[in-house]
Amino acid sequence: MSGQQLVEANSKLAITDSVMTIAGPSMAGGLVQFLGAPKAIIADVISYVVSALSLNGVATSEQLPSRAQRRSVWVEIGEGVRELVRTPLLRALAISVSVGTFGVAVQETVLVLFLSRQLGFAPATIGFVFAFGGGGSLLGAVLASRAARLVGVGRAIVLGNLLWGIGV
Repeated sequence: MSGQQLVEANSKLAITDSVMTIAGPSMAGGLVQFLGAPKAIIADVISYVVSALSLNGVATSEQLPSRAQRRSVWVEIGEGVRELVRTPLLRALAISVSVGTFGVAVQETVLVLFLSRQLGFAPATIGFVFAFGGGGSLLGAVLASRAARLVGVGRAIVLGNLLWGIGV
């Protein structure tokens, strides 16, 4: 797979994630507001069960490796960690994304409390606030291929992380 194909594939995954980031919080906020939190959690559980059951319908054409070719998942995890430690670019990306994800998780938790307790926002309104963040993600995903062609993949990743931090 070429670098451009990798950018395209990741862009498509990011578009899917962004659409879910827009739809998910909006629906969750609406469910909490109209059904109450306990019933909304039950609806979420049901959605996961339906999703799991739906996976049974997915046809697979993957060839299972022979017994001699199979490796333990722990061996593969160890191999991945060694490659992560060995490769400076992967290590830097993993650290920056981990720190950013942790920061966003803390910020979003505090934001929900702030919006609900201090500003008195209804759950549906809080859902829409979070959905607007998905709009920025969607725009970034759509523009990722162009940015990679314009400034290069590495610079596009750095720029994307910078814009992500500013957006948060």
